[in-house]
Amino acid sequence: MRTTAGPEREGRRHRERPRTPGRRDDRVDGAERLLSGVGTAGGAAERRPDARSAHREETRQALVEAALSLFAAKGYDATSVEDITGWAGVSPRTFFRYFESKDRVLLFGGDAFNRAVVRALPDQPAELGDLAALAATLRSLTPLLTPLKQRIRLYYRAVGESTTLAGHHTRATAQHNAAVAEALASRRSLEHPDERCHLAAALAAIALERAYAGWLSTRRELADLLDESFAALRAVVTEGDGAGGSEPPG
Repeated sequence: MRTTAGPEREGRRHRERPRTPGRRDDRVDGAERLLSGVGTAGGAAERRPDARSAHREETRQALVEAALSLFAAKGYDATSVEDITGWAGVSPRTFFRYFESKDRVLLFGGDAFNRAVVRALPDQPAELGDLAALAATLRSLTPLLTPLKQRIRLYYRAVGESTTLAGHHTRATAQHNAAVAEALASRRSLEHPDERCHLAAALAAIALERAYAGWLSTRRELADLLDESFAALRAVVTEGDGAGGSEPPG
């Protein structure tokens, strides 16, 4: 993490050093395209973006990486849009073509992942209950998250050091949970989400956060940690009052 050189110097350095495609960069770019819907996962072949779209996506990802690095190093409040664009080697005007504010650049990756969850949830077998369907959906997306581990680590570091970002994260989580609850309701042919939908969405978000915490602090696989989190969650919700409570539906 560079903390001694100013953003302008870093920006010049970024422009002078051409990016050499490598395995890690290719995996990150591919994961970002799939999560954001530029590519398609599953049975259909991934669509290769045209040159213009590829350039736009590369610029967007450069801004995201610059912002997360600076937020983690300097703090959110001390980082300006000019700092971000200087690091990324683009103009402030270019920044606002992609993001309306610096908090949106922080939340970009999370928004893409949340949309991927909502898109993938209806594909789960109808016989699975709400929590089981969410667990299977999240587990199916872990191959796309693995290449983004360092970016996710920077995100949580930045959120942990800023009350402003913590507030943004809380609101984003609430919005995501509401979207997941809607998807669960649709899956069960409900006109509106019931309490079970809302609780399942909130509990799955907690299980994911716990899995993230273990993943970012160890070398363990995210899929295994998700399995453990959901197993612990099922144990909690089925323990009842200690007198042999039965498992709730879903």
